[in-house]
Amino acid sequence: MCLEEDIVVVCVGNELLEGRTVNTNLSWIGKRLEDEGYSIARSVILRDDVEGLSRRIAEIVRDRPKVLILTGGLGPTWDDVTLQGLGRALRLRMRVNREALRMIRLRTKAELTPERRKMALLPEGSTPLLNAKGTAPGVYIRKGATRIVALPGVPEEMMDIFEREVLRIIRRSLKGEKRATGRIVVEGIPEADLAPLIGEVRRRFDGVYVKSHVKHSEGRMLPIEVFLSCRGRRSASELGKAMSSLEKLASAAGGVVRVRSSPASSA
Repeated sequence: MCLEEDIVVVCVGNELLEGRTVNTNLSWIGKRLEDEGYSIARSVILRDDVEGLSRRIAEIVRDRPKVLILTGGLGPTWDDVTLQGLGRALRLRMRVNREALRMIRLRTKAELTPERRKMALLPEGSTPLLNAKGTAPGVYIRKGATRIVALPGVPEEMMDIFEREVLRIIRRSLKGEKRATGRIVVEGIPEADLAPLIGEVRRRFDGVYVKSHVKHSEGRMLPIEVFLSCRGRRSASELGKAMSSLEKLASAAGGVVRVRSSPASSA
């Protein structure tokens, strides 16, 4: 099973903290990793501030996670300072990376302005990762046992580099677990009455994680979504039994199961 600090994600951008942009990158990365049998141990959102970034990244690296993923702040503008913060945290000089410069020239036929050249300024010893959907390259570097990846904040660019490069890096670092997931939607009973039934399922099936998501008030009695997951060699079988057990208990309590998704396996 993955260790607690296997994967840490840092999302960078004032717009995320000020509510101007929804952090879809984190939810996408979390779902994609879960599909592969991995889990994020923790995530933080940081401002576009070199000092704050360097301090928090250094703290995370001292905890020695296997993989650290940074998103956002790789662009050409003055407030894109993620790599400067990373370089300072790792005590590395910033240098123009020739391969990164070549990638930028490949992606744009415009003049190589100081702003475009800035995107090739990487912490010394970094490996640039080709951005096939945009201009700013991703960045890969190791610090001891920690593999660090910095990705653009633009979702399309982040997802492309993640699929082509980051998953390969993670697979070299960590062994994914066999995992099965499923969901059911229950109507007709309040969450407070469903909670003890979930507790009963958890007692019967110790290895199954069960979590209800509140999508109603006690008065309105709207549907409740229940997410279930299980890890291990017999994960799909155990999960199927747990889902059937919860359905029976919910029905006996007066609830109605409207939606049921079959266990989906990964890894």
